[in-house]
Amino acid sequence: MNSRRNNDTRVLAELKFNDVVKKSLKYSFVQERTDLRPMTFTIAKRKTKITTKLMSESGNETTNVAMAGDIIICGKYNEQYVVTFTKILTMYDIVDAHLTVRDVTRQAGLYTSNTAHTFTSPWGESMTVHPGDYVVKEGEDGFYMVEKNTFEETYDRHSSLVVFAPERFRISWKK
Repeated sequence: MNSRRNNDTRVLAELKFNDVVKKSLKYSFVQERTDLRPMTFTIAKRKTKITTKLMSESGNETTNVAMAGDIIICGKYNEQYVVTFTKILTMYDIVDAHLTVRDVTRQAGLYTSNTAHTFTSPWGESMTVHPGDYVVKEGEDGFYMVEKNTFEETYDRHSSLVVFAPERFRISWKK
């Protein structure tokens, strides 16, 4: 890892990370990228630049390049992101033209600083995490940001770390 990446991820490495799992969401296949709607995916036919837009005022999450054969997923809030075909095979089940997220434990932490922090994502693009957003670990030293509302809609705390809150029907961290 280069020194720039060491410097811009050091702040993130100091966050308190907890086990989370992505909710078992199901995405339907569409033929063309122009047909992408929430909860759909397509296969990139050629090199394509994808900018993931946030639903908050914080701006763009990141830009990535899909290579031919990569998967472009459109999330619940119409945000598009790229997943390599190799990674799809480790994190999703593919059945009858649908992708379903597997119950894979990940590590995530709430970014609680008072200021935004820009860092380099595992795919080499700049990302900015804002107070209240979440940071997900990828591997030993990689991190990516998930906007707060998107995180809360698409991730669950790991079952060994959750309590049921009947008054809100939400999952919260044990203290």
